[in-house]
Amino acid sequence: MSSFCSEKTITARKPHRCSGCLKPINAGEKYLRAVGVSDGDFHSNAYHPECREWEVETNSHVVGPYSDDEWCFLHEHVAECRDVLDGAPEEVKRRFPLAGDPA
Repeated sequence: MSSFCSEKTITARKPHRCSGCLKPINAGEKYLRAVGVSDGDFHSNAYHPECREWEVETNSHVVGPYSDDEWCFLHEHVAECRDVLDGAPEEVKRRFPLAGDPA
């Protein structure tokens, strides 16, 4: 059960790694910082905004709206089934190349 969650879009002062796609967020890029407490554990994650949006969309279809019990990062859903990228924005799809494609 989530005690609180806050999201804020900011400009990166240093490089980060997107929690959704695991690709770099470079200094100077806008990114979304999601922080909160869930089941008593603090979390802080950086996301490309479109990765976070698609992660929320994917989880709402897989486990229901804002359910913490089965919430997965976007890269976990993609590893299980690439079909979750159907309908995703092109910039999100490009961050998940097919096996054998250049990364």
